[in-house]
Amino acid sequence: MIELTAGDGHTFSAYRADPPDAPKGAVVVLQEVFGVNPHIRQITDAFAARGYVAIAPSLFDSIKPGVELGYDDAGVAEGIALMQQVGKERAFAEIQAAVDAVKSAGKVAIVGYCWGGYLAYAAGNHVNGLACAVGYYGGGIVASAYSPIPAPRTASTATSATAIRKRPRKRRWSEPRSGFRNMSRGRLRSR
Repeated sequence: MIELTAGDGHTFSAYRADPPDAPKGAVVVLQEVFGVNPHIRQITDAFAARGYVAIAPSLFDSIKPGVELGYDDAGVAEGIALMQQVGKERAFAEIQAAVDAVKSAGKVAIVGYCWGGYLAYAAGNHVNGLACAVGYYGGGIVASAYSPIPAPRTASTATSATAIRKRPRKRRWSEPRSGFRNMSRGRLRSR
């Protein structure tokens, strides 16, 4: 673990893994509501093994340092309470510090899971220096989907996760039923 300092001066820890050779770039790995646990460290190590400087900031450290929660109901409840105490603005400040800590490696991508999935997706609007952002099963992405997008982003969401509230889906023009028929004039048209 290393220590980072956010823009407002508070310090927090982060798990960092470096590649064996010259880095191809960097990846910031954002935690689930369970903290920087063995799963998140394993993902961070896997990115490093593939040639990227990888860092996973401990986003709960400002409230409770060293959080590693279980994947049970008690862990989920505590993680959600900590997430709400941290808030988005503090999380974005810590994510920015993590990006700044690894940007010398080259282009920086951000990937997140669960709460980190939402934060990764939203970081495209709040964090400077990102080449792209990828969010996996992040609750709250749909509510923020209409905000401007300065950085390329993608998101993968679950359809049966109990922690993500199911909402009726409205089909939009960008969601084709069976492929694209006409891509002329810069617009996508569905069949």
